[in-house]
Amino acid sequence: LEVADVIGGNEGVREVEVPDFGEPVPLPNPAVHQDESAPAQTRTVEVTLPPDGETEIKTVLKQSHVVLYSWRVDRGTIYSDFHGHDPAAGNEFFVRYREDQEGAGSSGSLVAPFGGEHGWYWLNYNEFPVKITLTVTGYFDDIVDYGIH
Repeated sequence: LEVADVIGGNEGVREVEVPDFGEPVPLPNPAVHQDESAPAQTRTVEVTLPPDGETEIKTVLKQSHVVLYSWRVDRGTIYSDFHGHDPAAGNEFFVRYREDQEGAGSSGSLVAPFGGEHGWYWLNYNEFPVKITLTVTGYFDDIVDYGIH
């Protein structure tokens, strides 16, 4: 599995030789821009976790595709882990983007460093149920809800 650097490399753009006057400077890493044939989509998923319940919700992304996300719980705090893996590479390979032992929500973005599933694992360690509301906008192929365990 190759992990691509889809956002790095352009920090030295001011050091690139300037072409003819009036011409743009070429980016060292042009992968920061992707043309898409369809507009970005937005989906909101709500799930209620019982006490000691856990779940995973993943976006399916092609390499270099971007998503913006925001999730919140209606009360309390829960454990969360934002990570990615490529099912074709087996269950042993995954990367963690963010982990929070006690969080009530998070917002951010991701440019997929490889194609696969990128998303969230949540664990409700409270003695009461919590409702998680996740909103994702971007160029994802699907959202997979692994259900409550």
